[in-house]
Amino acid sequence: MCAKNIPTSNRRKFIAVRRLHLPDGTVLPMQVVECDSAGTPLAYHALRGEEAFTEWRGGDFYWGGQ
Repeated sequence: MCAKNIPTSNRRKFIAVRRLHLPDGTVLPMQVVECDSAGTPLAYHALRGEEAFTEWRGGDFYWGGQ
């Protein structure tokens, strides 16, 4: 299914970050964070190369909005 056929409310956004800070203090390098349409983080995984439809933000991302 093409992205244009998915309702806006269901679209996911993927952003790549240099460092992902987790609530327990763990810092993970080079991660992709999946967010819902409201910007709430849902999941993450290691960045292993260029990924389609992923925006590079760089810098730090704090899981949980710290």
